[in-house]
Amino acid sequence: GDPLETVQSLADQSLLSVREAGGGVRFRMLETVREFGRLQLAAAGEDAEARAAQWAWAARYAWEHGRCTFSIEQLAAIDALAAEEANLADVLREALAASAADTVIELLAGLSVLWSIRGEHLRVLVLTEAVVEALAGWSPPPALADAARVALATALRNAMVVLDERTAPLWMLLEQLGPGSDGDPRIAALTRTTLTFDPADPSALIERLTALAAGSDRLTTLMAEQWLAFVWENTGDQDRALRAAERALSLTRTADGPWAAASLHTQLAQLTAQVGRHDLVAGHASAALPVLERLGANDDVVQLRALLALCALAAGRLDDATAEIDLIEGIEDAETMFGGVITVQVSRAELALARGDHRAGLLAYRLAVERMRALVFPGMTLSGQEPWVLLGESTALTAFAHYGTPEDEDDAWELVAACRRNGAVVLEGVGYQLDYPIVGGVLFALGSWSVLRAVGELEQAIRLLALAERFAYNRTVPTMAWERIVPHVEALAPGRLAARLAELGERRGPKLVEEAKALLDQLVVR
Repeated sequence: GDPLETVQSLADQSLLSVREAGGGVRFRMLETVREFGRLQLAAAGEDAEARAAQWAWAARYAWEHGRCTFSIEQLAAIDALAAEEANLADVLREALAASAADTVIELLAGLSVLWSIRGEHLRVLVLTEAVVEALAGWSPPPALADAARVALATALRNAMVVLDERTAPLWMLLEQLGPGSDGDPRIAALTRTTLTFDPADPSALIERLTALAAGSDRLTTLMAEQWLAFVWENTGDQDRALRAAERALSLTRTADGPWAAASLHTQLAQLTAQVGRHDLVAGHASAALPVLERLGANDDVVQLRALLALCALAAGRLDDATAEIDLIEGIEDAETMFGGVITVQVSRAELALARGDHRAGLLAYRLAVERMRALVFPGMTLSGQEPWVLLGESTALTAFAHYGTPEDEDDAWELVAACRRNGAVVLEGVGYQLDYPIVGGVLFALGSWSVLRAVGELEQAIRLLALAERFAYNRTVPTMAWERIVPHVEALAPGRLAARLAELGERRGPKLVEEAKALLDQLVVR
């Protein structure tokens, strides 16, 4: 019936607290009161009925708003899901434990999209194994087909970072459902593009996405191009990556919700920074930030602001960089977020170096490497060759090559050994899993170290730097700028670097893997 009088009575007796929130008036119950209430429910024999009612409400609420998250109603849908996030997550945990597949699907269809849009990918990833167990032997009823497509596609996209055989049942279930022919076209496009990835044959991804991108369905083309931008970036073809992301952005519409364009502006900001076009970053960041902040996507906000700080440093605007870092420090838990761990400490290190405080800058880089080496996804066993580890080690080594003193020798040589060892291991993963710009950063760091510290043969160092350029190494961080190392090479061997690049012709990273392996094998380490 109408619970208002009862709820008001509980609030009057301080058994409920009342507060104003963004979604309206909210009531909270102390845990001790909650446990007492549960005992009374059980004693009255009404606990099962109450739980069923709560589960039914949660499932209906999550999917009702989840289906609106990729539409013009996106902001309202995200607000509604965020307002009840804790309650919905509690029920999801209970439903997973009980293997209540229908309820799991409807809740996951709402919460997984909320968390993905907000950049909280770990919250989806950590549930993967439990979702597989809860859905074992389950076939979705027709009424839940679209909810299942959203839940499965979103879970699988988040799980790709630790892809293994445990996700196979989810892929099979999504394949069984297919995109559908009479459901929501946005959900069909999401399903269609997700199914281009075959865990048994990941090398076919580019061909399949390219075929989808050439189709006539706008939403499918948009999603295929956005994914292609990530794939081309990883293969070191930054020109194609930029073109794919720009085409995807041109296909966005107001009806898609603001996040569609904001996520692509974020991607383009990162891509333009990686190729050293720092002047283009601010425009994309300024288009994305208001939307990301409104949606509560704090991890993405932290990464974008750190990117703006690095771009300001590259342009010599130290005050602007300091202001961006100050804004980051005002975001709650910024340094515990995935993006924060990777970017914030590096930004601080670069700011200290730019100010001439080399000691503080190198100390910050030591801390950055430590934190990146300790960073792990749930369900992942640390190997030491994670992309963010190689990124941290190579950037730190380049900084030590430029600014280190004799007392830094031990730390620097440890980084040399780590870069050589980890780079060689990663180069064995040719194909879908090889991130060419990351490996390029390792080659750049080792080449810079050899040139600036006169270690090993100069010709070998020049070959390393030329390969780094052809692997499209990431130039976001000022210390990694191509323009900083070239004058040192020219002073030692005028014209030789340009000649080596000319010798490589049109060959890019994928065709230079064996040469990179051979160079790392020959490298001098202490």
